[in-house]
Amino acid sequence: MKTKENIFWNDPTTIAWFNNEPAPEYWKKFFEAADKTKIKKVLDLGCGAGRNAQLLYELGYDVYVCDLFDGMVTATTQRLIKAGMSLEEARGRVAKTSMLHLPYQSCTFDAIVSNGVYHNAFSVEELEQSVKESARVLGPEGFLCFNLFSSATIASDLVNLGENVYLTKEGLLMVLVTRDHFLSLAGKYGLVPTGETIEYEREVSTGKRSVIRGILQKKS
Repeated sequence: MKTKENIFWNDPTTIAWFNNEPAPEYWKKFFEAADKTKIKKVLDLGCGAGRNAQLLYELGYDVYVCDLFDGMVTATTQRLIKAGMSLEEARGRVAKTSMLHLPYQSCTFDAIVSNGVYHNAFSVEELEQSVKESARVLGPEGFLCFNLFSSATIASDLVNLGENVYLTKEGLLMVLVTRDHFLSLAGKYGLVPTGETIEYEREVSTGKRSVIRGILQKKS
């Protein structure tokens, strides 16, 4: 049975929108300036159409990629091939999987990029499990570069279903929590802020949203 999420995220229009979006400048600056003797292997968690995966690949990182939806997996694979990766290598690096259960060994990655992903959980419990799983595959002193929608502003198009769960006009479920709630949750798994964690509003494909953005580091 096709869910609203499957229909939306596999829709060619949605994929095209993400294909046309450039990699965020803030992640580009971070990974351009990063010490590549310490950050080598990077996971693009919830890759969308592959904009961050391509950026990381072109910057020379050992990049692995995952997404829950076939359309996004295909788009990212094609994007990496166009960037110079072989078909065989791209297929080995791009996985279809849930953020709740990642198919990687513990302490595999030096950094994870989670760009607009965690709020797609269906409950606060799933949100926590996703962060816990990210922490598991992140090595000691590794970095979690994240942004997610927050509850600072609740747009008029969202329907409150209770317990921090909201329904979008497209029929998609989202979990929205405060910045402090998210940081407290991450802290349970040894992820602590490095630098400022900021919050702001922006317009996205599904409407106006409040966004939390920052970088967490896993305590050794």
